[in-house]
Amino acid sequence: MTLNALRFRMPLAAFLFPIVLWGCSGTMIGETDVERGVYAAEDLDQFVEDTNTLAQGVVQEEYVIGVGDLLDVVFMYHNNLTTRNLFVRRDGRISLPYVGDAVAAGLTPMTLDSVLTKGFAEILHEPNLSVIVRQPAKQKVYVLGEVNAPGKFFFDDELSVVQSIAVAGGLLRSANAEHAILIRRQGLNGSVGIEIDV
Repeated sequence: MTLNALRFRMPLAAFLFPIVLWGCSGTMIGETDVERGVYAAEDLDQFVEDTNTLAQGVVQEEYVIGVGDLLDVVFMYHNNLTTRNLFVRRDGRISLPYVGDAVAAGLTPMTLDSVLTKGFAEILHEPNLSVIVRQPAKQKVYVLGEVNAPGKFFFDDELSVVQSIAVAGGLLRSANAEHAILIRRQGLNGSVGIEIDV
């Protein structure tokens, strides 16, 4: 079975798997309720502390602009230069007055802000601008191989490997779930593949 994900985000999948395994773990002799993750009302403070510790282990990555995103470049003091609904083209670029084309895909909004500020500094004294992601492009995943309904599927936010397979109707009996291939797009032209055990 091959799993091909474009701009696939793993943090959610990495976050879901420990919770599922944790929820399915058995009880060890001598464990307290709190050690097993069962909290009484009076242990609420301990639950909050444990939850905060777990959340700190999940690093949220900064948003990276992708092809198909809609951006706004807003100038605080030069409204005539404000440009809205900039479409990130297939080549990963956007077009702006006076500075021409600029690469946007693969950059965070903050990084693009710095690049554009430098470009506009050639014609403006201390340009003050902000890059805003108006609408992220729809994400898509291709699920191929030994699944019931292979194909291309769109999603809005994040999708784990298991969720992708579920959307494709689940695995066939002939599938070898221990040797699935996850292919993720890297940058505009690159890709990386890893073998995973679903």
